[in-house]
Amino acid sequence: MTTIELHKTVIEAASWKLASLLTRRHPELLIRREHPGGGQYDVLAVRSDRGCNIQMNRAGRIHVHGRHDGRDPVWEPTEWQDVIGPDYRLLVERLEAAAGLEPVTRAPRSTRRVLVYRTLSALANIQILSDPVDISMGFLDTSGYGAGPADWVDEFPDLAEAARGRTSTEGPEPRFNYWQAKTAGLNVAFDVVSGQTWSTGGDRLDLEMTYQLADRSMPSLLASVLEFGSAS
Repeated sequence: MTTIELHKTVIEAASWKLASLLTRRHPELLIRREHPGGGQYDVLAVRSDRGCNIQMNRAGRIHVHGRHDGRDPVWEPTEWQDVIGPDYRLLVERLEAAAGLEPVTRAPRSTRRVLVYRTLSALANIQILSDPVDISMGFLDTSGYGAGPADWVDEFPDLAEAARGRTSTEGPEPRFNYWQAKTAGLNVAFDVVSGQTWSTGGDRLDLEMTYQLADRSMPSLLASVLEFGSAS
C-alpha cells in the first residue's frame, strides 16, 4: 500500500473531529493530550474512568488499548490515510464497538465540556492547510522530562489563579480541565468544567449561553469565539 504523507493540520483536524464526535455521543468520555514514550509521541486520547482508552497518535496510528466494559479490545492499528474522509460516522461506530461503548442512535444534548471539545475541533478544522492551530492542555502529560503545568497557563492570569485554587493531591490533575487554542491571530483558553472561554486580558465568554443565543448553531458559536479571541 502506498503511504500518503498528510499535512499535519489535516491530522490535527481529523483527530479532534473523531475525539469530539466520540465525546458528543458519549459525554462521560474525556479528551487528553498525552506524550507517552518520554515525549516521543503526540497522542490525543479519549478515555473513560471504566477503561476506555482510544489513542490517536498524530505521528503514528490510531489504537484502541482499553475497553469501557473491561474486556480486551479487538482493533488493528489504523493509518491516518485510511480514515480521512467526508464522513467519520462509520469509523466512530467502529471505534465505539472496539472500545466497548454502547451504540448511539442520537447524540444527547452537549454538555459544557463537550461544547469546549466541539469548539476546539472546529478551530482545528478551519486551519487545515493553513497556519497550524496549537491546541494544548493545561498540563504537559508525559513520562519524560518537562512534565508538569503548561507554561501557557500563566498567559491568562485569572485562569492561572483559578487553576491554583483547584489544585489538589486527590483525583485527576485539575489542569487537565484547561485548554489553549493559539494561532497567529488568536489566543484563547477554555475551561471544560465551567464552559468558559478566557482571553489573556481576563475577559470571558460563556460558550453554553452563546450557543443557546445562536439557536444552537456551531458555526455561529465558532464565529463568536473567533471574534472574541481576535479582539482580545
